[in-house]
Amino acid sequence: RTRRSVGGGNGFRDVKIVGLHENSEEHHIIITYNIREGPQYILKHIITSGNKHITDNDIRNYFSIQIDRHFNPTFIRNQLISLKREYLKNGNLDIFIMDELIIDDTDITLRLNISEGIHYSINKINILGLNAVQKKYIQREILFFRDEIYDINKIDLTRKRIFDSGIFSSVEIF
Repeated sequence: RTRRSVGGGNGFRDVKIVGLHENSEEHHIIITYNIREGPQYILKHIITSGNKHITDNDIRNYFSIQIDRHFNPTFIRNQLISLKREYLKNGNLDIFIMDELIIDDTDITLRLNISEGIHYSINKINILGLNAVQKKYIQREILFFRDEIYDINKIDLTRKRIFDSGIFSSVEIF
């Protein structure tokens, strides 16, 4: 089998691993891995476009510790998730971030095309489906209010508070 890696924390993007096995004597097997590392890639630049609510500099700060270091797609993916959460904390529910790698020899430029979408605030809070539990026991755990900017952290913390109250075994907020 041959497997081409899509990345790695040490900058290897073009790794090829070929695994072979052959029968040996007396029911033993010999396993051989032939690994071709390819070149190590370095993250050199971050280019942003489409962002209005978060500055270019603030976005670059998410990735700055990785600049001029070996390309690490796991780090990039995690920072993109953190960046998306930052938008979700500030009312941008429709946030879409498209990342693109521009490769020049072993240098990588990360281009982020951002569509921030509409800025949302909370219009109404509905609590539905209660039979045995009074609404006031749920309302006291809610950390967000009408006309407040949507904040994913407050939504998540409210879900946790409702769950931790011990009233329910599972909580979903839509």
